[in-house]
Amino acid sequence: MKKILTLISIISIVGVLASCGKDAANTEPKPKTCEQIEPCNLALKYATAVEQGEELKIYEYEAKGKDGPHVYDSKEEAQEAMELYYKDYKKYKDKQIEKYGALGYTLQENKSYLYKFKYKEFRKNEDGEKGLTTLIIHVYKKKDKY
Repeated sequence: MKKILTLISIISIVGVLASCGKDAANTEPKPKTCEQIEPCNLALKYATAVEQGEELKIYEYEAKGKDGPHVYDSKEEAQEAMELYYKDYKKYKDKQIEKYGALGYTLQENKSYLYKFKYKEFRKNEDGEKGLTTLIIHVYKKKDKY
């Protein structure tokens, strides 16, 4: 019985030693999360501002963009829109998008990124359920900032 156990142990040790060195060591860093990647984190903050209804923040994000603001022509116009929906904004201002799916596309390395987020909306629809939203955000690098 001891001879059989010894033989099995030797075979398993030889098998383990034989397989050593066949796989190259993986030195690649672990993939980062969206929050750790600057343009993706900015896009997530933008998506959260859209869900919160914070029009001023949306205006500020877009004013820094490549072609200037798209939603509002002026900061005052964004402020007026926010005041119009203040009760709604007040209700959702502290909520953050936590569970989401994100697809990132590199259009030009270190210059232009496209992110597609899918997440549950903060507000309920006509059926009383929270629907899923898909939001596509294009992030540009301007000088040293996105």
